[in-house]
Amino acid sequence: MCSAYGTRLGQSFGVSSLATLLATPVRKAVFAMTDVRLNTPMERPTAPLPRDRAYVIAVNLLPLQDHEMWIEGRSVSRGPLQEGAVMVADLQQNPTFYAVGPFHSIWLQVPMDGLAINDGAMDGVLSCATGEAIADPFVVVLARTMLAMVNCGHRPSQTLVDHLFLALRGHLLDTYGAMPASQPRNANRGLLPWQHRRATALITEHLASGISLQSMADACQLAPSTFLRAFRNTFGETPHQWLIGKRIDKALDLMVDRCISLADIALSVGFADQSHFTRVFVGRMGVSPGAWRSASRGKALAAAE
Repeated sequence: MCSAYGTRLGQSFGVSSLATLLATPVRKAVFAMTDVRLNTPMERPTAPLPRDRAYVIAVNLLPLQDHEMWIEGRSVSRGPLQEGAVMVADLQQNPTFYAVGPFHSIWLQVPMDGLAINDGAMDGVLSCATGEAIADPFVVVLARTMLAMVNCGHRPSQTLVDHLFLALRGHLLDTYGAMPASQPRNANRGLLPWQHRRATALITEHLASGISLQSMADACQLAPSTFLRAFRNTFGETPHQWLIGKRIDKALDLMVDRCISLADIALSVGFADQSHFTRVFVGRMGVSPGAWRSASRGKALAAAE
């Protein structure tokens, strides 16, 4: 099916009409997928793509011997382009594209207000919107699935189309979501989904050895003070306090096995020694590790009887 979106993009590439899928999966924000095919070499770069508060995601489906992408007149990507390469650009920055040879790609349009976390929130920002080629197999699979729906010979289910764009939206936010530059630095905000996942994974991976605040902040692309505030807003405690809680949780699991000494448990979960472990355990649980283990064994025996 064709639409105004396909017509506008077609005009940029110098073709009359292009097949398009549309969806409004969140807050009436219009997402679009357009199938762009050129069987003859491009004579010149595209006209500037229609300016909009949206991102365009180009998914290359044919190897290209040469290409070039410009953002605000500045070249940001050029040279051979592999099948499956993905490029993301901000439509407010006048992206322009050129390719040598037959060309086939899927162009996805993602509105910024459709990336907002909730109603009234600022528009979503994607850290990958540089125009440079990146590898993202998940986006490629979604684009090929949408292409198959366009070519299926009948009108696709709108519910399925909406869910595909919701999957794309969730992936973009989890993988590339970033804080808007205009958002106040002291805003009462938590970690974004991908930052939440990355921070907790890092702490879990370094449970015994610990990990620095700087390393976690770098992994989440935030300044240390901003990361600390966002972490506290998300979890209600600092990263160190959350780490200590996870160490205690791990110790509780190990203490079920009475063959493991408390000293060994203390060292294995990251405490300096058994004395350190005991002080922290009492502060968290209200009883010593030995008393907790005895009480736990008593409950187990009573249940067995």
